[in-house]
Amino acid sequence: LTFTRQEQIGIVLALSGNVLISVSLNTQKYAHNQNEARGAGKQSYLKLKLWWAGMTLMAVGETGNFLAYAYAPATIVAPLGAVSVVSNCFLAHFVLKEHIGMRNILGVCLAIVGSIIIVLYAPSSDQQLTMDVLVKYMTEWSFILLVTLIVLAILVLFSLRDSIKK
Repeated sequence: LTFTRQEQIGIVLALSGNVLISVSLNTQKYAHNQNEARGAGKQSYLKLKLWWAGMTLMAVGETGNFLAYAYAPATIVAPLGAVSVVSNCFLAHFVLKEHIGMRNILGVCLAIVGSIIIVLYAPSSDQQLTMDVLVKYMTEWSFILLVTLIVLAILVLFSLRDSIKK
C-alpha cells in the first residue's frame, strides 16, 4: 500500500491537526482547573490567557484537519480523527493527572485498530459508490465479521466490572 505525495500531506495535516486539538482541549481544561482552584478569586474563563492559548491551538488544529481534506480523500482523513481521542486520553493522564482505566485502554486500542483498518482498506477516492455497491460490500463475510466483532467488543466493554471501568 502506497500513498501519493498529496495523500501523505493530507495524512500529516490530519494527524498533526488532531494532536493539536487534543493539546488544546487539555490546555483549556488545565486553565479551568487552575481557575477553579482559586476559589473566590476565580475569574471568567474569557480573561484567562492560558484558555485563549488553548482556543488558538484548537483553531490551528481544526484548520489543519480541514486542509487535510483538500489533499486526501475523506476515507483516509476521517478515521484519523481517532488520533484526537487517543492522544487526549494520554495527555489527560500525564498533564491533568486523570486516571486511565482498563476500559479506556481497551477503547483506545479499538480506535487505533479501527482507524488502521479503515485507512488501509479504504476504496480509492475515484471509485463511485452506488447503493448496489454498498449493499454488495455490506453483505460480504468480511464486513459481517467486522460488525460482529465490533458489537462483541462493545458488549465486553459494557460488561466489565465497575472496578475495571474506572
